[in-house]
Amino acid sequence: MNQEKISQFKQRLLEERTSLRQVEESLEAWAIRNNMNEIAGELSGYDQHPSDVGSQMFEREKNIGLLENIESQLDKVEHALKAIEWRTYGQCENCGKEISEERLQTLPYVSLCVDCQRDAEELESPDVSGRSVEKDVLNPPLARSLKEHSDYSEFDSEDAWQAVARFGTANSPQDIPGVDDYDDAYLDANEELGVVTPFEVIAVRDRTWTKKNS
Repeated sequence: MNQEKISQFKQRLLEERTSLRQVEESLEAWAIRNNMNEIAGELSGYDQHPSDVGSQMFEREKNIGLLENIESQLDKVEHALKAIEWRTYGQCENCGKEISEERLQTLPYVSLCVDCQRDAEELESPDVSGRSVEKDVLNPPLARSLKEHSDYSEFDSEDAWQAVARFGTANSPQDIPGVDDYDDAYLDANEELGVVTPFEVIAVRDRTWTKKNS
């Protein structure tokens, strides 16, 4: 690559760095450093239901994600500018081949050729389904075991959640249709304890009636 082309790419990288830094400063000043209650116009979040601040929390997490992405791009731009100083700009850092000018025109801060980039992405995500390798060897109770609509009759993840939810959740009766008591403010709270099949409902209710009337 001739010096004129390198100068053009350097100018683009400098402009990209300036733009990214402006976005970074804006995110940090307005979206990250400000208190979430101030953004929402609240003096305090003490009396707010957790669901009321859900949107604020989502926006904060989104902005943090955007900031991390900006910082990652800035690192790549700085690395590309260093490569120009080292006279290695435009060369693949993995195989040493020339990176195509078309690719650099699209992403002037890339450091890998198309083939090496493809190989790197395959190594980072070997499973196209998005499922991590660790999940393939997990069995209940560590793995997901929600099997309500099957013939599975053992203690599954739904039962585990209900067992914990009986001690209280952030829900109130208004959050669950047909619920009048805070103790029942979770999904499927009306299920009979100790019941696995529909036929066992009779025995459980009879046992409960006997205890109440003995």
